[in-house]
Amino acid sequence: MIYGLLPLLRGWMYVYKEPEGLLYYGQEKVLDTVEAPGWVLFFSGRVSDNLDGKYVRLVLEIDGPEKAYTIEASAYELKEHGVVMPTNYSAYLTVYDDTNKVYAGCINPSIPMPFSRRFTLKAVPPNTPIEETVIRPIRYRAAYALVKIIDMVEFRRSLQELFGGRIRPLE
Repeated sequence: MIYGLLPLLRGWMYVYKEPEGLLYYGQEKVLDTVEAPGWVLFFSGRVSDNLDGKYVRLVLEIDGPEKAYTIEASAYELKEHGVVMPTNYSAYLTVYDDTNKVYAGCINPSIPMPFSRRFTLKAVPPNTPIEETVIRPIRYRAAYALVKIIDMVEFRRSLQELFGGRIRPLE
């Protein structure tokens, strides 16, 4: 409900990022952490240049008011489970191409996914080669958009103005 009222509220901003780089076997990489409440609008991730890219686990940790909600999957797992069409609150496969060594997936929720404390995005490659015979880095590229509350006092004040009452503080 509140997400739909954002045009009438203050103290928030859109965040759009496209991190890219290289992953190395056995080295988990934190791609981004946002320390604020907000909403995940969408996420897409692509790995390439390595047959083992299909085993890279992309992990979104969405910290809720009581505990973190994690969405994680690899292209290989999504293919094995047949998740190749959009789902409301999970990842799905968009590209699985062994010939060109390209794998991609997406999370496009029907309503934005809220987080109350933190949003963390990680890439976790396999510890050792699985299908490749030569150790080579795995190229990654992600794109995602968030709504981030940047001024909680102003956000709450604008909610109070809109609803004409007191809003209890988040703890």
